[in-house]
Parts: sequence; structure tokens; C-alpha cells
Amino acid sequence: MAALLGSTPRADRRSESDAVGGGVGAAAHAPLTVVLVDDDHLYSRALAAELAERNIKLHHFDSASGFLTALDHVVAGADAVLLDWQLQKSSGLGLLVALRRRGIRLPVIFVTSFAEVDHEMQAFDTGAADFINKCRGVETLVRRLQLAVAVDPARGQQSSTCGDERLTLCRRLSRVSWQGSEIQLTRGEFNMLELLVVNAGHYVPYDSLHEVHHGARVASGVNAGVRSGVKRIRNKFRAVDPAFAAIDSYLGFGYRWRT
Repeated sequence: MAALLGSTPRADRRSESDAVGGGVGAAAHAPLTVVLVDDDHLYSRALAAELAERNIKLHHFDSASGFLTALDHVVAGADAVLLDWQLQKSSGLGLLVALRRRGIRLPVIFVTSFAEVDHEMQAFDTGAADFINKCRGVETLVRRLQLAVAVDPARGQQSSTCGDERLTLCRRLSRVSWQGSEIQLTRGEFNMLELLVVNAGHYVPYDSLHEVHHGARVASGVNAGVRSGVKRIRNKFRAVDPAFAAIDSYLGFGYRWRT
């Protein structure tokens, strides 16, 4: 198993991780849940066993379609997604694009044997957090996974200011704080807010906001539902900050988070 993943023999793991200031040992204090989409079952089983030793739970899917079918259920508890570059009947890059279109902003790391420079550049240009050759081994994967997830040690939850110092999002719990005050949003409202924030400065159309709110694309005529959802979000922010005006509207098109 160690040879398959290119990992360091167990006797050497502690000294190697200590040399970089904790490394893999930190995983014991910050359990993670990761999704792997890879059609190589041998590699997936070996990786799951190796990660379990480091307090990292792995959910494996062998196809993009299987992952997308279970997306809402799986992503709710995940910290990151690992993708193979080449999948049967699809590509990891195409799956990354599909995730971003659905408003899924979890860190995505490519773990692949196709470690070509042009593939790596395509991955980063599309929004991947990292690109790792499988032969680098599990120790490298875990360290870079921890960096990508950036777990807050004080709360053990993933958080981000998303470029706006007034706003903090905690994806794991769908929690939002504005200028230090917590805003209680539903999961659907949180998804809409996050989609606006990650596209700050650009208008997001009604259908994209509706999709992340309800989890599916629908026919036209959803504008009223999106307007109602955004109105609730604005009112909740204004309950703690009457001057809140960070969400702009473009009549007939959508909304944006002001920069």
C-alpha cells in the first residue's frame, strides 16, 4: 500500500512530519472529510486506508455522474474534493467546471498520473486549489490538502473573509457573520450569498442563484423567487446593520456583491 501511494515507511513518518513543524500529525487535531472522484479502485482503496490513519475520512465515487447525483448530500459535510484528471466518459476538468457552475466552492485538488504542465495550468486557470502527481505520495497530499482546506484551529471549521473584511463565511455550518455579528441564514440563502460573494463585483444571473438555492435548474420564471430570497438575506443583514447595502440589483438580470 505504501509503495502504491509512494508514501514514507511508517517508521519514518513521525520524523519527517516533525521536521516541517507538525505536518501530518496536525490531522489528528483537525479531522477532515474529503471526496475522491477516481475510477482507479485500487488506488482509491489504498488512499482511503492511508488517510484513515491520519483522521481523514474519504468518500469515494468512481464516476462524475455518481458524484453529481449525490452532490447535495456529500458536499454538505465535505472539506475538499480530490479529482482524477481523466475519468471514464468525462474529465476531471469538466467536473470542476460543473461544480463551480453549481456554486460549489470547496477546494478542489487534482490527484493524477497525468501530471503534464499544460494540464496543471488548465487546472489552476479553472480554479483548482492544487495539482499533485500521485507518485508524490500520501504525505505530500495530506500536507497540501491541509493547506488548501485552511481549517481554523480555534473552531475546527472552514472559514473565509472572501475579500471583504466585514464578512466571514463558515461553509461547514452555513454560518455568516457581518462586522462580528452572526447572521442566521438557511442553507439555500447561504448558497446564494456565497455565490454572490465569490463573484464579487460581477452580476450573477437569476437562474444561477435559483440553482444554488434549490439545487436544480428550472425553466424561466424564477425571478420572483430569487428576489424574495435576496430580500430575506438583505433584511437579515439590516437587522444587525441598518446601513447594509452590499448587494446591488440589476433589474431583469440578477444581483452582485459590491466590492
